[in-house]
Amino acid sequence: MLIQAAVLMAVHPQPAVAVTVTVPVVPAAGTDWLAREIGKFAEALSARVARDAGIRDRVHHAMRALLAEGLRPDSDTVGRKLAMSNRTLQRKLAEDGTNFRSERDSVACQTAEALLSNPTLKIEAIARSVGFSELAA
Repeated sequence: MLIQAAVLMAVHPQPAVAVTVTVPVVPAAGTDWLAREIGKFAEALSARVARDAGIRDRVHHAMRALLAEGLRPDSDTVGRKLAMSNRTLQRKLAEDGTNFRSERDSVACQTAEALLSNPTLKIEAIARSVGFSELAA
């Protein structure tokens, strides 16, 4: 059996993006399979949003991916992830009225706030995971 659903995502400042997804339904015993399928869907949707998003959203997405890998985002690495040079990245951010450091700080704060909502995580681990070398930072 297949279920087809339309997923609507708001991509600021772009209009909403509608994506139609067809998902096979399997018995409850296939929860591992379902988790893999949800993961595939999330990756595909993420790629679509990243392609349609503005420079800030694309930079934030790349930074979060690096943080998830345990890496501190720097402009060279983020530029490579976005298939552009460091200079092009800096120029596009400037055209959008921002800079790399400001966007990195924004992502670090947003990520830390999200992680702080989990009471099982230690503050020191959260600080390190968003790129701070010391808790006082």
